[in-house]
Amino acid sequence: MSDEFLEEVRNLEHKNIALELLKKLLNDETRTMQRKYLVKSRSLVKMLEEAIKKYQNQTIEVAQVIAELVELAKKIREEKERGMN
Repeated sequence: MSDEFLEEVRNLEHKNIALELLKKLLNDETRTMQRKYLVKSRSLVKMLEEAIKKYQNQTIEVAQVIAELVELAKKIREEKERGMN
C-alpha cells in the first residue's frame, strides 16, 4: 500500500466504495500479520474495528473514517517494514 495508492483511494469520488476497499485491504493485511506479529496485529485490528464502529454509530463521517483508515494503513506498512529489518 504505497502513499500514491492510499491517496488515490482517499480521493475516490464514491466514498462508500473507498471505505469498503480500505476495510477489505486492512482486514487482509492484519490477517497476514497475525502469523508473525500476533500481539501487534491484535492492536491494529482493534484500531480498525474502533474506526469502523465510530462510523457505524454515526459519530464520524465517511471522509473522517477514510482518513483514519489511511493512517492505519500507513502504520501497518511501517510495522511490516520494521519487522523485515
